Amino acid sequence: MIGKLIDVTNFNRQEAVEFIRTRCTDCDIYYFCNGADAEICNDKVDYILEKFGRKSKGEFIMDFGTAIDAMKDKRKVARKGWNGKGMFLYYVPAGAYAPCTDIAKSIVNEDGLVEYGAYIAMKTAQGNVVPWLASQTDMLAEDWIIVE
Repeated sequence: MIGKLIDVTNFNRQEAVEFIRTRCTDCDIYYFCNGADAEICNDKVDYILEKFGRKSKGEFIMDFGTAIDAMKDKRKVARKGWNGKGMFLYYVPAGAYAPCTDIAKSIVNEDGLVEYGAYIAMKTAQGNVVPWLASQTDMLAEDWIIVE
């Protein structure tokens, strides 16, 4: 779990971490601000917005590492520039499923299920879900956003 959100739109992850370390001591802010900490968090977001020149709130830009943290915190993410309607990524934790092919039936566990490791899935513009692999460009990009 990544905690609470601060708006990191116009600065990089190192600057955000430095801000949290030096200015954000009242609550465990890292990614999303909500609940009882909302007032404290809003003050800190306002500070960040002023310090780093962001004109309006609403969209939180992050690097790929932070996007992974967000997915592990059960959030959907996408690259800001993706053109496909409704495309997003999400984290699928390790689990097991009932086999649906002869090959899968040959590798079931003692409960009759096929075990799989955690992975990142993509909901495509066509509406289906597929496993997703990051390109070098995706991993180095700093334009990842939370999808509501």
